[in-house]
Amino acid sequence: MRRTLAAPILALALAATPVLTVAAPAAAAPPTATVVVAEPILAIGSTSTVTITFSEPVTGFDTGDLVADGGTISNLATSDNVTYTALLTPASGVEVGNGAVVVANHGVVDGSGVPGTGTSTSNAYWVDTLRPVAAITLSRTSLRAGDTATVTVTFSEAVTGFTAADLTVAGGTVNGLSSSDGGLSWTATLTPTAGITATGQVITLANGAVADLAGNTGAGTTTSAAYSVDTQRPTASIASSVATVRTGETATVVAVFSEPVSAPTGPGLAATSGTLTPATSADGGLTWTSTFTPDPGVRGTAALTLDLSTVTDAAGNVGSGTAIGPVLDVRTVPLTATVDVSGPRLTTTTTARLTVTFSEPVSSGVPAALRTPGATLGGLGSADGGLTWTGTLTGAAGTESGPAAVTLDLAALRSADGNAGSGTASSTAYTVDTVAPTATLALATDRVTGPTTLTITFSEPVTRLALTDLVADAGVLSDLATADGGSTWTATYTPDAGARAGTATIRLDLPGVTDLAGNPGASAALSAPFAVAAPAAVPGAEEPGAGGPGTGTPGAVAPGAVTPGAVTPGAVPATGDGVPAGTRAADPADDRAEAAQLASTGSGVALPLAAAAALLLAGSAAIRLRPRLRRARA
Repeated sequence: MRRTLAAPILALALAATPVLTVAAPAAAAPPTATVVVAEPILAIGSTSTVTITFSEPVTGFDTGDLVADGGTISNLATSDNVTYTALLTPASGVEVGNGAVVVANHGVVDGSGVPGTGTSTSNAYWVDTLRPVAAITLSRTSLRAGDTATVTVTFSEAVTGFTAADLTVAGGTVNGLSSSDGGLSWTATLTPTAGITATGQVITLANGAVADLAGNTGAGTTTSAAYSVDTQRPTASIASSVATVRTGETATVVAVFSEPVSAPTGPGLAATSGTLTPATSADGGLTWTSTFTPDPGVRGTAALTLDLSTVTDAAGNVGSGTAIGPVLDVRTVPLTATVDVSGPRLTTTTTARLTVTFSEPVSSGVPAALRTPGATLGGLGSADGGLTWTGTLTGAAGTESGPAAVTLDLAALRSADGNAGSGTASSTAYTVDTVAPTATLALATDRVTGPTTLTITFSEPVTRLALTDLVADAGVLSDLATADGGSTWTATYTPDAGARAGTATIRLDLPGVTDLAGNPGASAALSAPFAVAAPAAVPGAEEPGAGGPGTGTPGAVAPGAVTPGAVTPGAVPATGDGVPAGTRAADPADDRAEAAQLASTGSGVALPLAAAAALLLAGSAAIRLRPRLRRARA
């Protein structure tokens, strides 16, 4: 430094100046500071301005003089060395309550070089840079139909803004989300989705959807432990081995479930119009079988159903509702029939109408199933689709049988429903008589010289026998009668006066005779040949066939003859009734021969013999006229 004169002068002057006693000045106060943090809460991503205001300008102040709880100070600046500002940045992943920024005052000096002393502390603030995390738990990990589970979401710190929409729920839904502790723990109810079967189901929380009280949002996702859902209630389908069940038949009913089931009392299979055996399973409960037996006497349907509430699957799900099976056609009305024969008797002249009426149509096999003892069946058929069959019963030729009945073998027939009958159906009784009556004719002698008894013996009683049914050679019949109901008849055969025949017969015209059944005889019956040697008529006596005594008038009734007409069996005609029987006319040549023979017996009797010859010739003429008289009377 350069010296000048002024300096020695000053020094001398000072030395010469009297010394005055002066008091020492007071020491300067150290600078002080106030610290203010603008934000009371510092969260992730936030900062706060820190203002440090000194009591006087200072120097030497830098960030090294600042300490911030839960954060760092940066960007320290001032425009007047009195007020400084800085940026407080919270540290990550920390949570600090009642934090503060502290200024070390000794790091600054004021303009006098006086350093500060002690520290200055800011207002308190809260640093929270921890993201909320969550844990999800369930009250149960297996859910079936009707179950629910409580879902608990526990956060590391209280959160806000949490709703059910922030949860992704597999196999179900959550509802009733709420917190009772300020947002730290939340509960909700998990309801599984109906009708599903799933494993490995989880609930996922989108953590970014929630924020703690500092506003810090979560990050990533939080997943619950896995749980299973089986809300698939067992279902079933029902099948039958046949669609139609008839008498004596059964149907196998099979219920197939969607999954194996248990049924302590058996699955609730039920049927109408029949019964089912208890269902059993041979494959662990997946398939159950039962046997359906129809009720008798049913023409309708059978409904098969299954009460699903009677079964439970392995998860414990109980079935719900009713499974409907096929509708079976039930045909168990047995085939029955009535058999009617229109008449009680079959003869050669009468038939009967057979009518078979079924309870339901029968299309075939009826002829083979019918038995008609003593009769044949013709024209059997149906005009109404098989419900009624008709035919004609004709007695078998040459048959005579007692009471019989038409029988129908119902077991041999099938109705339109396919059902057979049981046993047989029978008609009312009928008889068969197609045997024509026959007869034998016998005279009491084989040489007739006068009235002789003719006996007619029939094979069975007959009615309507009349003298007109008889033709006699060389004589007449009368007094036709029966005393035993028509089996045996008698008549008187009277030879014609003077009749001579070596082989005469009496013939019975059987077609004019009927038995009690109405069967007419057939052909004719002849007596055994017999000889006729009747005495000549007494001269002047009334001859058979003469109009009066000794007249020989054609048309006269012979003594003892009966008027032509029928004779009822058992009725004895009055004496004198009857008709002339047919005669065989004598040959005139024979008469002349006999007369010649008489003439040759001697002259002593010539006159009487001549008279006799004349009588013979007259009688022969009368005999030849008799057939003409009969035809005239007829």
